[in-house]
Amino acid sequence: MRRIEATASPPANLKETTALHAARGEWEPLQAILYASPAAFKTVIVEEASLIHAETGALLPTARIYRQMDVEITAGAELGPLPAGRHADALVPLEVPTSPEADSAAQAGCQRLWVDFFVPYTAGPGRYHGRLSFRLADGSSLLAKFTLDVWDFDMPATPSLHSILGITPEAVSAAHGLPWDPARISLRQAGLLNDYYDLLAEHRVGAERVHTLLPNADGTISMEKVEFSLRKHLLHRHAPATALPIRAEWPFAAPLHADRLRAETCLADYGRLLEKIHQVGRMPVILDHLHHPADEAAYATLREWGAFLNEVEKKHGVKLPLLVTTSPVPASKKLGRLDGVADIWALSAADLWTDMEWPGGGHESAVRRQAGDQLWLATRPQQPPAEWVRRHPEQAGKLHHSHPPVLGPSFPPEAHRVFTWYLAKYGITGLLHEKALAPAPQAGAWAALTGMDTAMIYPATTAQHGRDFPVASIRLKWLREALEDYDYLVLARDLGLADRKRQITETFARSLGDWDANMPALMAARFELARMIEQVLKRRQTAASY
Repeated sequence: MRRIEATASPPANLKETTALHAARGEWEPLQAILYASPAAFKTVIVEEASLIHAETGALLPTARIYRQMDVEITAGAELGPLPAGRHADALVPLEVPTSPEADSAAQAGCQRLWVDFFVPYTAGPGRYHGRLSFRLADGSSLLAKFTLDVWDFDMPATPSLHSILGITPEAVSAAHGLPWDPARISLRQAGLLNDYYDLLAEHRVGAERVHTLLPNADGTISMEKVEFSLRKHLLHRHAPATALPIRAEWPFAAPLHADRLRAETCLADYGRLLEKIHQVGRMPVILDHLHHPADEAAYATLREWGAFLNEVEKKHGVKLPLLVTTSPVPASKKLGRLDGVADIWALSAADLWTDMEWPGGGHESAVRRQAGDQLWLATRPQQPPAEWVRRHPEQAGKLHHSHPPVLGPSFPPEAHRVFTWYLAKYGITGLLHEKALAPAPQAGAWAALTGMDTAMIYPATTAQHGRDFPVASIRLKWLREALEDYDYLVLARDLGLADRKRQITETFARSLGDWDANMPALMAARFELARMIEQVLKRRQTAASY
């Protein structure tokens, strides 16, 4: 949870030993910062990346190691504290060669590595001793030791928060220079898309659209093929959610009018398949042409879609929740309300703060939740509300803490991690992060982003890197850690620890617009939650044995 800038000298307080903690089914990362001459970094060979159980000698899977590459931030966000310039964000597998001009840190005598360990569900609890050893081009070796304590409980295989990132087959194809025609997807293209879906699922998020779930060109779906795809994506990958791939103009020219019956049949078929594999609710309808409804025509169209989906549900006995990316409180009265139309409200952090925390808010989100609707958080590139800024003069100019979350490159690590700790306070059960794919890389640089950019994945291309594959960002890793925190919180709640969970959380994350940039407090809270979860489960196992 630190950004390490390219420098030839170690930063202050660099840890020589690290103690990690994780449950079974959890990824646990660390950063390894190597210091040597620039010439020594021409080759970096991993001699050892191991975790061995202190008592049994059992081994955990070998770590995945990535080279941290700088990304050009062309303009910092208005209130983001990180300035424009080059900052580490893209994580390239260590075995992938990079051009010297792209690796400014190595030229400065510093190699920044990201190391991911996975704790399988078969791992025994207890302490593991870890070793990281690297051999450099000049023959020198560098060694670091650390420990990992594995808790005696399991993470949920399917994440608790229904999270969708704005990754679509069209965007991936465009970023890699491939033509997009859903009727003619090559094996190479299909393999690349599956690499993206796998990467997202490993980080506990789902893709907005999955190509194997698309309807046929005539609006029908191949039931066997789509069922297989749903099982693979939601059950095998354990992706938390994806969007039902029906769009305003495809595969139907007029889904609410001339093609209404065909659209109804297609939607009902999706609903039946989700019911069959017990995944109802994990595939909401998202109308991408109405992501941000702002005028009377858009609201009228949403009401038409809501009425249509309600009709399909009633007629065919299926569930087809409609997700809208707007607040229950319309921007103006003449827009009208969407009560009874929307099933899921994906609110921006600014809208949620204004409704639930600002003294002038009407708590409409809570009313909709009590009516049976779901609340999601939409992490848009949006600055905090003017009223929040006015109430926090101490942060005039740059935001360091307490602001409604902005997951952009100009914002600090804590902003990407703390926000899941207070989602339960508002009953938020999902996350929608739009436009998550960065533009195609240029020679010598991974990408050029603005400080408010929402991209969390970088496309590596054959032209620049020898092959096509997705590259995770450090911010995607931070998001994964935040989602795992949410799983801890849900586990604690379900074990009857809701009151203690709330007390612990409020020591540093009191609400959406009131939190501390205090990673030691967050890690201490996480440790305490894990300890309580483990103790409750052990007591239950002991009681069951009598």
